[in-house]
Amino acid sequence: MYKNFEELTIPRKYTGYRGFASFVASDTDFFVLRRFDKLNARVLLTLQNQLATLEERLEELDNKYSARNAPDIDNGTCRGDQPDRAELIDQISVKVREYSTDFPFETREKLINEKPGEVLQAHSDLRAYPRATQDSITSVKNWFLNNSGAIIDPEQRFISNSEDLISIVREEKASMRRFFETNLLFRLHWFWKKEVSDVPGVDKATRYTSDDRVDVYTTVAVFVVGLFMLIAPLWILAVVNGQFQKLGTITAFVVSFLGILLYATVAKPFETLAATAA
Repeated sequence: MYKNFEELTIPRKYTGYRGFASFVASDTDFFVLRRFDKLNARVLLTLQNQLATLEERLEELDNKYSARNAPDIDNGTCRGDQPDRAELIDQISVKVREYSTDFPFETREKLINEKPGEVLQAHSDLRAYPRATQDSITSVKNWFLNNSGAIIDPEQRFISNSEDLISIVREEKASMRRFFETNLLFRLHWFWKKEVSDVPGVDKATRYTSDDRVDVYTTVAVFVVGLFMLIAPLWILAVVNGQFQKLGTITAFVVSFLGILLYATVAKPFETLAATAA
């Protein structure tokens, strides 16, 4: 649906985050977010220092109550522990869990009742997400340009932190697939075009490629090339007489087949070698 004049002149009202969210959700390549590496590191380092300070205080109390000139205190009980040390351990307990969770707890009761999500693990999981490709970043930037004023400038700046952007959908793509998607002639061909529903934020300037069609094309291409690489050597060996020529032919096709598998699939190197050996 084409936008009328009023919608074009007041995009902050008619498009806004509703339109931007629709655009981002319309294709996995557009769903990019920041992982805030520096902020995560700063928070973890701060919590680490706070814990280290509490640890030092606990060590001081332990030394104080176990000194030769200290009163006869039972250091072998938690139930009857000294009030100041028990209070400190409570603080440490909360801080340790805060260090291991993705949000701070206000009270010990809330700490016990909530199911924690470990911040270290959460940050590690974030870093496991693939970096956003330049094409994905450019697509989002183009949306901002085509819908100027829909999102205020300070809230567009996240897209400029290219080193900190990740793709939310973990979709491994082979080099061949990425080549097809980045090739301008390939992308603009009518055969790959996918029609999208008429939703706010997805305008005629956005061109979508059918993932299913690309997958089928890639699969067929890999099948045809692989079949050729398996059958062609048999015919060549039938007409080659010399032993070294035959070994050279086999070596050339094995190396070529290995290269094609690495380029056309997302298989790991050892899996590729196993397939080639088979």
